[in-house]
Amino acid sequence: MKKKTMFVVTALSLVAGFSASTAVFASVIEQNVVYSDPEKTQEVEHVISEYKTNSNGQTYGSGVNATYIEDYPVLMSVVGDNGNIGYVYTSDYLGELPTSPAEAVKIQESIDNGTYTPRTINVYESDGTTIIDTFTETLCDKIP
Repeated sequence: MKKKTMFVVTALSLVAGFSASTAVFASVIEQNVVYSDPEKTQEVEHVISEYKTNSNGQTYGSGVNATYIEDYPVLMSVVGDNGNIGYVYTSDYLGELPTSPAEAVKIQESIDNGTYTPRTINVYESDGTTIIDTFTETLCDKIP
């Protein structure tokens, strides 16, 4: 029993020590690196776009230069179903991501068999409260 307890304590100490030293090195390594080439030799500089801010403290703009999801403004510009230029909440536009590969396959199958219903979301003025149009997602055709 004493030998088993010593083994468990030793194993936990090694794991804790490894984790602590790894955390120091991991903090030095840059995360979420984006490369401009398939060989991953040319890093793309991460530049966070500056957006305007409305009276509610929400950022708004095109989001065209966003590298990461976190870089998008709260309100992203779109052209609505009736041609009005406005903003949608980026969280609404991106929607909920599948929580598993099986769910992703199910969604893709519904798109492929024509049973998927495109989402329609509100388009707002830059204030994020005045609704001026709707935006209905469009689906790309299958790649042959």
